[in-house]
Amino acid sequence: MTVSAPQGRLFTPRERWVIRLEPGQDRVPHLTDCFDRAKGDILAVCGEMDPALWEDERLIQALRRFLSREKENRFVVAFSRETDCKTPEQAEESLRQRNPNLIDMAMKRSEAVQIYWLPQRPEAHYALCNSSVMLESGHSAYGKPRVTFILDDPDFANERGRIFWGFIKYKRATLLPLASQPAVMNGS
Repeated sequence: MTVSAPQGRLFTPRERWVIRLEPGQDRVPHLTDCFDRAKGDILAVCGEMDPALWEDERLIQALRRFLSREKENRFVVAFSRETDCKTPEQAEESLRQRNPNLIDMAMKRSEAVQIYWLPQRPEAHYALCNSSVMLESGHSAYGKPRVTFILDDPDFANERGRIFWGFIKYKRATLLPLASQPAVMNGS
């Protein structure tokens, strides 16, 4: 498999370090494994912050373990709900409704959980943990993406990290404050 990167460079991850999942296959065990081995920052670029993934109890527990291991660990995510959110305030309200566990974590550990809203949906969705990357490739007709995990490829991971911080800097990302009111838990 060859992955094309900006500036025309090519990265060829070693095949034995690539895990490919078909649409609908459970990616949470692979992602929690990456989170359990991560140090420093976990960076994620998302579309809608789909609760089926980001509110999965296994993933929430892995994020909690990650944040409790080291004081310097951070979870930084950028998302866009372009279709139903036109302002940061709408995005924050939507996130409170759909992702209450993530909001709760952000409120308890505001120095460690940063959530950015992007006014435009990012084309590439991925999560970056140290030198491992989970990439989503185009959503299928059923709305489920194909997912590829590229493990232990520092060059590819560094490139994705640069792209992530470029999103934050150049795509008019807004850091959501999230501290003023609790999330809506279970529809209450």
